Amino acid sequence: MKWYTAIGVKNDRADGRFSVRSAAEEKILTGMEIQIWSALLWAFCEEKDIYGRLKGLLRIAFGEEEAQKKADEGEFWYCLRRLEVRGLIASWEGETVQDAAEGMMRRVTMVRAKYTRAEQWRFFLNSLMMGKGLRFSMRAFRKAQLTEKEEGLLHRLEADGRIASHLKELEDKAKQVAVLVDGGDTKFPQSVQREFLADVIALYGRKQLMIESIRKEEYFDASEGCA
Repeated sequence: MKWYTAIGVKNDRADGRFSVRSAAEEKILTGMEIQIWSALLWAFCEEKDIYGRLKGLLRIAFGEEEAQKKADEGEFWYCLRRLEVRGLIASWEGETVQDAAEGMMRRVTMVRAKYTRAEQWRFFLNSLMMGKGLRFSMRAFRKAQLTEKEEGLLHRLEADGRIASHLKELEDKAKQVAVLVDGGDTKFPQSVQREFLADVIALYGRKQLMIESIRKEEYFDASEGCA
C-alpha cells in the first residue's frame, strides 16, 4: 500500500498567492493543487483514499453542489502527480500507515509549526464558516498542552530538524549501552529509534511539526526499506 503526506511550509505572501517553501525553494500552488496539499498536511493518507478525503473537505467548505463541480477526478489525478513531481507531496510503501510513516520520517527535515495571530484568526473564521461552531472554532487560539518530554523534543528539532542525524546519534548511544548491559543486543538500537520516530509522528499529527523537505536521494532508495 502507498501512503502520502504533504511536504513544505506555507508562506504568507503580500500578493495573496498560495506559496509553499520546501528545501529553501518557494513554489506557488494553484487550483486543485491547493486543496490536495492542504488535505494531506499533517496526515498520512493511502493513495486510494485521497480523492474521497478531498471531496469530503470540499463538501465541508463549499457544500455538496459546489463540491461536485470542483472535484473533477481527471484534474485530481493530474494535480496529485504534479505535486509529487514538484516535491510537495511524498509517498512511501508500507503494510501499515505506521510502517509508511516511519519510512518517510527517516528521511525528512522538520520545522516547528508556528502560527501568527493573523493565521489563528483565519483558522477561527474558516471553522465558523464550515459550521464547526464557536466552541470548536475557539481551538484556533488555544495553546497546545505539551508534556516536558514533548517540549524537549520540539526544542531539539528546532535546533536540528534532520531526523536522520538524530536517529544516528540515538543508534550510536544505544549500541554503547547494549554492549555494556548484555554484550550487544542488536534489537535495542532499533527499538530506541522507533520510539523516537513514534514521538515525532505523534507531534506531526498534532500539528506541532511540519515536514520542510525530504531527501530525495534516500527517498528513492527502496533497498533501505522501513527498519
